[in-house]
Amino acid sequence: ATGTGWTCDDAPGGVLTCTLSSDLAAGAPAPVLTVVAGIPSSQTGDVVNGVEITDTTTTDPEPANDADQVSTTPRTEADLGIAKTSITEVTAGEEAVYELRVVNDGPSDAAGVVVTDDLPAGLSYVGFTSQQGVWSCDETGGTVTCSLAGSLADGDQ
Repeated sequence: ATGTGWTCDDAPGGVLTCTLSSDLAAGAPAPVLTVVAGIPSSQTGDVVNGVEITDTTTTDPEPANDADQVSTTPRTEADLGIAKTSITEVTAGEEAVYELRVVNDGPSDAAGVVVTDDLPAGLSYVGFTSQQGVWSCDETGGTVTCSLAGSLADGDQ
């Protein structure tokens, strides 16, 4: 936190306490205090951030305006990438095995990840295996659709 005339202490548990170093004259605005807070990449839903002000030496005749809060909905962004490689030598009449690598380059975790693989004429869906995560795959009309249960964390593949 920064602000002219403010001294701030960051306590455990995310509580920030800032003290104005001089008296505040009646009717005068205090110097602006700027607080920067990090949001985890796994954050979903609204973030509600509250603030309150107290005066330890003077009685406040209107305490109802001594607290406020703001609700923010963080935008999630996940730079997803995919690479497909053939990991077996393909022989007519046998199975071809393809490896699909999905990566999340962040900055947010990706939820609702779906991979769609349109098989060309001549190929038919046999099945799948997964080394990471819990995937479910179904095939309809030559299109294989795989969904990841849960989310793909920033930096994971």
